[in-house]
Amino acid sequence: MVLCNRQGFAPVGHGELEAALTTAREQRLELRAQENRQKLVALRLSSLARERPPLDSLSSDYGWIGAKLEDAKATRSTELTLSVPIFDGGRLQGRISEFHSKVLQGAIRLKDLSDHV
Repeated sequence: MVLCNRQGFAPVGHGELEAALTTAREQRLELRAQENRQKLVALRLSSLARERPPLDSLSSDYGWIGAKLEDAKATRSTELTLSVPIFDGGRLQGRISEFHSKVLQGAIRLKDLSDHV
């Protein structure tokens, strides 16, 4: 590779060129910003993918019932609730597809910015 400066052309070694490119890519703020945006979109995509599993909850109650303490009887109740999303109109799958597309777009933008450096 040959670089041009005011005194003319000067040959540059491959190692020097790679070091200069690495330094330039590390110091560019727009690359850091795009990488951060990429991480946020990827995190949002992974959180959307985890919304699908069924939700469950367990609750219980224990107490005493009666007019007098000597007549009191113990009461117990336990409840297990399971909520299974059967149909959401494709809303969740649409949001997952949207964020998957944003991840791919961000990767393309990051590659373009890196190539621009």
